[in-house]
Amino acid sequence: MYGGPRRRPETPAGSARWTSVVATRHYADGVDFVLNGRTVRLDAETVRARVLPSPPDPIRTHWVEIDDRRWPPKQAFRIATGVTDEPFISHFALRVFQRLGFATSPIPGGSRRPRSRSSKPSDATH
Repeated sequence: MYGGPRRRPETPAGSARWTSVVATRHYADGVDFVLNGRTVRLDAETVRARVLPSPPDPIRTHWVEIDDRRWPPKQAFRIATGVTDEPFISHFALRVFQRLGFATSPIPGGSRRPRSRSSKPSDATH
């Protein structure tokens, strides 16, 4: 018997909401993505400028390495984007950081190894 269109279940106050990632677009120096209806543009230099002044929390399972220091990906993602009230999973943050060239912990079930372009500009010797 047809019961009509399926509706997303209501979430009780204080519980996690659904995470919706609409699209990720790459451009020369960064990425654009839509997280739960909010468009965010991020690049590696912005990540460094926002995250490096903050002390990293202890690493539990996953990490992102930014200029030789490791942060939990959710902490670094929240600081870098300013997105503090939207739920997301660590794997989403890891993929964004990988696309920006940062080394990360492996993503379980991922189809490829994490990319790890240098997260620092190369030092020129004179």
